[in-house]
Amino acid sequence: MPQGWGRGLTGLKVLGLALAAFAASPAGAAETGLVMPGFSTGAAVQSYLRFSNSDGLAHNVTVMLHSAVTGEMLGAWTSPPVPIGGTYEASLAEMIAGSDPPIPAERLPRSLVLVISGLTGHVQHAARTEASGAWSNLSSCGMAMMADPLSLPYVSGPARDDISGFVRVTNGTDAPRSLRIYLNDNAGAVSAWDSPVIAATAASVFSMAEVMAQASPPVAATARSLVAMADAAPFGIALSYMEGIKGSGTFADFSAACMLAIPAPPPVGVGAGTGGMPDMTGMPGHPE
Repeated sequence: MPQGWGRGLTGLKVLGLALAAFAASPAGAAETGLVMPGFSTGAAVQSYLRFSNSDGLAHNVTVMLHSAVTGEMLGAWTSPPVPIGGTYEASLAEMIAGSDPPIPAERLPRSLVLVISGLTGHVQHAARTEASGAWSNLSSCGMAMMADPLSLPYVSGPARDDISGFVRVTNGTDAPRSLRIYLNDNAGAVSAWDSPVIAATAASVFSMAEVMAQASPPVAATARSLVAMADAAPFGIALSYMEGIKGSGTFADFSAACMLAIPAPPPVGVGAGTGGMPDMTGMPGHPE
């Protein structure tokens, strides 16, 4: 077992237990999937889903594509397996192109609602504006939104040479502290990085390029994305993450993500009008 895997797996088990508790709560009780609105099919903004897997097994994610106006389910897309402790990014264009059944261009609405299932972990809606190239975190899922102070579900890796990422370590305690951060890649490798000592009631920002190069072992140059998890720490210690196009000077916060702990649904009818929209009883905004 690679050095550091024990800590990484422990962290994943803790996240898995928390997500299971969420799934059993009223806010996460809908069995059909996590409902995420706001996906434009136009060319001005390109949408992506970023998944992270907190389970002890690899999983395929199911994404059902619904018209935002009628609720009609137009088709469904299934991801490749997301590795244990790993990540996967898919564009909305990829999901539409791989939809089953195919979605004819004349039936594609201007806006989609996505219903996501089949994974225990997190998902983010990342959007890239075509004109400026700027990235934004547009994740919207009501009470299912979470920012864990000691984990970051998706950070861009060395292979994303177009992206600059930065991690902030905040020390809200009354004593100087250092924090160890573990970086998990899709190949199962775990790298560890120790921050410099941060003064009490202070915060420091570090470039991910610096963190990944200084980690032991250094993060593989082929890694496109990673899950970052910190060692246990007192209340007041927190991680946050921001990224943007390299050289742009514009960054968006990608610390928060939507929790996902829902099994893949059984096959359902397609093209059934509003009747094809899943039962959202128990989801945020849809009380029993």
